[in-house]
Amino acid sequence: MFSPAQISRNLASLVLFFGFIACQSNPRAIQDSPVSKAPFEGMEAGWHTVTPGGETGCATGTPFQFHIRPGKSDKVVFFLNGGGACWNAELCALDIDPVTYRPYSTDEGNDPRMQQGIFDMEHAENPVADWTIVYVPYCTGDVHLGGIDRTYSTKSGKEILIQHRGKQNVATALEWLFGKLHNPETVLVCGSSAGAIAAPYYAMLLADQYPKADVIALADGAGGYRSDRVVHLIEAWGVETGMPAGYKKQKLADFEDLFSLSYNLYPHIQFAQVNAAHDQVQVDFLHLMGVSEPFFPLLKANLADLEDEIVGFTSFTFPGKEHTVLRYDRFYTIEVGGIKLVDWFSELLSNKNPDPVTCAQEGTCNP
Repeated sequence: MFSPAQISRNLASLVLFFGFIACQSNPRAIQDSPVSKAPFEGMEAGWHTVTPGGETGCATGTPFQFHIRPGKSDKVVFFLNGGGACWNAELCALDIDPVTYRPYSTDEGNDPRMQQGIFDMEHAENPVADWTIVYVPYCTGDVHLGGIDRTYSTKSGKEILIQHRGKQNVATALEWLFGKLHNPETVLVCGSSAGAIAAPYYAMLLADQYPKADVIALADGAGGYRSDRVVHLIEAWGVETGMPAGYKKQKLADFEDLFSLSYNLYPHIQFAQVNAAHDQVQVDFLHLMGVSEPFFPLLKANLADLEDEIVGFTSFTFPGKEHTVLRYDRFYTIEVGGIKLVDWFSELLSNKNPDPVTCAQEGTCNP
């Protein structure tokens, strides 16, 4: 177990990474696009924002919005952003410093125009620069999979209502996409951090909608969560609420089940992961869950299980502690054993099923 001082240090490092503001009362707004409801083919170039309303919403009741960037009609990226998580009153309360999740969809960390990596449309090596992109911000503390409004109680008796509506928010973005884009040839469903956990589930839904498309599920920076305590988070967020019958045949026990269950239903999906061998943010969240085991062995065990269970599963593991790659310039510079991550990614998009790449083979996985 961990002392209060250790937990405090873990929280502090998460705050430094996510840039959370515990008492933010006036989050920066992103203007709605005046053409956001226009036919897909008629949309102007650049980013547009949709605020769908209805049953969507962020953790504390603020509005949810998502972003789209029109490009090729036969190639689409469906991206799920990350930004922490919460599963009890002490982690979910905004008046307790620090806050471990992103509570507003209007936060700068939810704006693709502020990010790099695959969202740097001017980078010469960007393989998806001309693809259509749907970008789903994250503001529900439930890894985009929540299906419940839950009231948490602090030790002092204060009640905190959190809208874990991640599933509803993503469903609205999917509905918009399905109404605009009808026959894509390639669909990349990817997510970073919290979004990585949900990527295989939503890849399954997109594979169902687009049965002729090559569908790729890429999870960026969430491969090391190996603990029987994950099931408590799944229950807190109401993850199994509203899931298809095929998922309900087996109770979710951990996040890796999302890969295996999606594969069982749609084995033609290409499943893949990218992770740092000593991802500090994953380490810190494991500590918050009460898991003290070394991270790299947990990651390797999860990847080995997925390789055994899923035909064609592949992964890229690089040295260091950095958390996620798709939103950062390091996406273009990371290299393991002479293989650049961006080149491995491009092969993945080309349906070439690249071999797994790991720093363990090179003996360079030290922090």
